[in-house]
Amino acid sequence: MFSPRHSRLGRKVVSFLKRDDGTTTVEYALLLGLIVVACLASIMALGPAAGDTFQSTNTTVGTYGVP
Repeated sequence: MFSPRHSRLGRKVVSFLKRDDGTTTVEYALLLGLIVVACLASIMALGPAAGDTFQSTNTTVGTYGVP
């Protein structure tokens, strides 16, 4: 009967799954994904407020005139 432990590919897969750096890579990928989601959520939440602030500043500076 065929056993994956006897094939070279099977041994490499088992070796990869047993190594700690494979798990670390997955953890870093998940962490990066969560950071990206948090950044996008904050940009979407704060974007309109920041735009309003810049528009208000522009209006105020335009009112007083800049030489």
